[in-house]
Amino acid sequence: MHSLSEVFKYQNEQLEKLNGIDCSKATFTKYRTSLDDIIALIKWKYQKLDMEIASITYSFNTNFEFWLKSEKKCNHNSTI
Repeated sequence: MHSLSEVFKYQNEQLEKLNGIDCSKATFTKYRTSLDDIIALIKWKYQKLDMEIASITYSFNTNFEFWLKSEKKCNHNSTI
């Protein structure tokens, strides 16, 4: 089984290598920030360090959206 942060870190490693080729530095920075935010949500909402990919549900996504808006004070466009 793969964890959410493991898969996200792998994706970020690939994006870092494509920095300036297929994505901008700003985009890469946003993906790094998203990983930190997902880890913080998992600790805050689920009291865990990580989650298995298979356990991710629609409610996880809506909880993440709510958390970004309510706790991180992100606007709608940033959240999406």
